[in-house]
Amino acid sequence: MSLTIYPYTRDPENGNMVDRCGDMAIEYNELFGLESWRYTVWGASICTELGCKLLTTLKYQNIYAEQAVLDTLEKELCCIRNNLGKFVGKNMPTKAAINHRINNGLEAIRVAKKYLNGGVCIA
Repeated sequence: MSLTIYPYTRDPENGNMVDRCGDMAIEYNELFGLESWRYTVWGASICTELGCKLLTTLKYQNIYAEQAVLDTLEKELCCIRNNLGKFVGKNMPTKAAINHRINNGLEAIRVAKKYLNGGVCIA
């Protein structure tokens, strides 16, 4: 099973989520890693050490980032990208694989920020 990340907007009348994946640039997709990445990558101790409090919650729940939380998610993804050299170990994927998922996430955030009621779901 795969972990996905995608942009959405909330319908202001009923609160339903409207998928905005079609707004993502063609070179990106919704993949955010294997389901196990909730623990081995995004929930790894190195993420905690780097101060990535939001991403580490993936160990317990999905993330629905809206408004100011989008900025937090963006900062944490950039922090991880800037520290990819620290993501080593037998359960870690390659740096290139992590970086590709980070880029997918940053693209989802870019799309979400185009909308007043935009958000990003990681599930």
